[in-house]
Amino acid sequence: DPSEWKLLEQYRDTTGVVYASSFPAMDAAVGECMKFLQSKTVGAATAERLVFTLRNRLLRVSPDRTLADDDEAAFARLLSRVREVEGGGDTSSGDEASVSSTASTGPYEFDRKFLFRVLVLGNAQLAQLAGCRGP
Repeated sequence: DPSEWKLLEQYRDTTGVVYASSFPAMDAAVGECMKFLQSKTVGAATAERLVFTLRNRLLRVSPDRTLADDDEAAFARLLSRVREVEGGGDTSSGDEASVSSTASTGPYEFDRKFLFRVLVLGNAQLAQLAGCRGP
């Protein structure tokens, strides 16, 4: 029962919370972790990069390290379609250097305001639960 945590009325105006817990800000912590993990997954790659990666894997497992003309034509059509959908511009360029410049997401950057969100919310929520109104 939340009312069990309330201070007596006579102490509420003179009692404050200096530090509590970071657990009330679990959403902020999970959100920051998810941003990091998403930057490391397939979802962070462009479709163009995924097509190049698939083609390279097929080349590696091919006995003579080449693909059939039909396969090369299929990859060319797929790349053309990807560039058309993503607005990648020139569809005649087939080099992998252009892939890295079209990456849709950059590397993960830690949000420096993270600690403020995590710690301050814990203080405020505990003060609210206990009915503290003091300094």
